[in-house]
Amino acid sequence: MLRYLGKDAFDYDLTETAKRIGAPTLIIHGKADLLPLASDLEIERTIPNASLRQLMKSGHFPFLEEPEKFNKIIRNWIKGHSNQ
Repeated sequence: MLRYLGKDAFDYDLTETAKRIGAPTLIIHGKADLLPLASDLEIERTIPNASLRQLMKSGHFPFLEEPEKFNKIIRNWIKGHSNQ
């Protein structure tokens, strides 16, 4: 699947743009994703006020693979940020 993205998709750097994101940001990573956890950890470190959650039985589509856990993560995250 990754071969269809092309070389440019891997060379595109949004680091400076991500540093300017002002809203709280939730990142959800599926442990079985082909994209490494390290990339999401880097995103979490780059975006101010970002938080990362990992689903252990999901790949790239945790909203389909573990919908109940995915929705629970989102609901809890929203509750924790509802007064910001």
